[in-house]
Amino acid sequence: MPGSIVGSTSVCPNSSGNSYSVSSVSGATSYTWSVPSGATITSGQGTSGIVVNFGSNAGNVTVTASNSCGTSSANSLSVSLSGAAPATPGTIAGSASVCVGELVVYSIDIVNGATNYNWTVPAGSSINSGQGSTSISMLAGSTSGNITVNASSSCGTSDNSVKSITVNAAPSAPLTSVSNGCGESVISASGSNLLWSTGASSASITVPQGSYTVTQTVNGCTSDPALISADPAQVPSAPSTDVTNSCGLSTLSASGSNLLWSTGETTSSVVVTTSGTFTVTQTVNGCTSPSSSVSSSPLLIPTVTFSEMDDVCINDEPFNLSAASPTGGTYSGQGVASNAFDPEMAGYGTHIITYEYTASNGCSNSSHQTITVGCASVGIEELDALSVYPNPSFGIVMITGIEVKDYQRIEIVDQMGRVVLDKEVESSTMELDLSALASGQYIIRLEGMNQVILKKVQLIQE
Repeated sequence: MPGSIVGSTSVCPNSSGNSYSVSSVSGATSYTWSVPSGATITSGQGTSGIVVNFGSNAGNVTVTASNSCGTSSANSLSVSLSGAAPATPGTIAGSASVCVGELVVYSIDIVNGATNYNWTVPAGSSINSGQGSTSISMLAGSTSGNITVNASSSCGTSDNSVKSITVNAAPSAPLTSVSNGCGESVISASGSNLLWSTGASSASITVPQGSYTVTQTVNGCTSDPALISADPAQVPSAPSTDVTNSCGLSTLSASGSNLLWSTGETTSSVVVTTSGTFTVTQTVNGCTSPSSSVSSSPLLIPTVTFSEMDDVCINDEPFNLSAASPTGGTYSGQGVASNAFDPEMAGYGTHIITYEYTASNGCSNSSHQTITVGCASVGIEELDALSVYPNPSFGIVMITGIEVKDYQRIEIVDQMGRVVLDKEVESSTMELDLSALASGQYIIRLEGMNQVILKKVQLIQE
């Protein structure tokens, strides 16, 4: 009887090329093999070894040895079926729409019994990694098509699982433009689903000086970046400023180009008369600087008052002047010495007395009053001895009632005591043209041999 049969005791259904053999039996000239139903012996019948293609049934592989003397007892090997070919893989996971040059991962679930997985990709695409496993990395080419995968084992190969993919070309880089302003630029792009290197996604962005990129995305595919440079004009620095505070006013000054003050003035220095904060900017190459602030604080000019003084006689004693305030100032004028008025020194007529006061901050102010000296045998006629009209006057003054035989000259005297007009008396009615004088109060003075007549007139210039 032949010895033990050598070969696989478990085979795949419908598998081929399965070998079985026994050791040579002494004296045997032939060997007879039998296999399970559905299996076929493809070679080796009559020898000590055979090759079997199995069908779908398990069973015994049996062999006997024979010669001219007879046939030996049979020896058998029980063979079972180990399973079938792997099932078709499930759905392929991964994007159905990809971009040229994109590296994309596709995968399937593990198939029971499979020992290998075979993938194919569209023409022009390539498998970057993972062939033979449940997951691959594909570098997309330019052609759409199918991705397939099957599972295999020693028992066979499954049908293919198929996924159709569309390959999209990347869009062109966006078109860009730049508008350079002062200190910043507006850069713009035209395209779909824009993305700037700043992270912004709007069609235009405002940026400082520098280089920026922008891409667009169409059908999930992103373009190459477009490069754009911003080169805004430089914003000038705020002007340097200074202030000089004087009596009643402050002078504000600034250094820069094309200055503009908050007062509306454009000069390098402006004069203001109130305390406050003022601003100034400069403009260079069309760009306006931040504003500089400067504060004014004019020194206070003292308020000086001077009360009216009574008329005095020429033979009155000198007296101290005290009708003005604040005290501590200085009186001046005809007949004034050491803040005292001497009628005899002043002489007949109306005299202007000035009081000037200087405050502790160095600022001065003054006020004026008139004092009339008369009372002696050479007197001063009543002011209404003359008729002066119109009064107030807008330039032309008529004087009537002049006694020509008694008066030789007529004078116009301003508030400072200065004679601003001097004429000879020519008739009882005279016309004086005061249109060249400034607005204010004036004294009309008629002088004769033995008397003086005074009359006040108010001049208003239009």
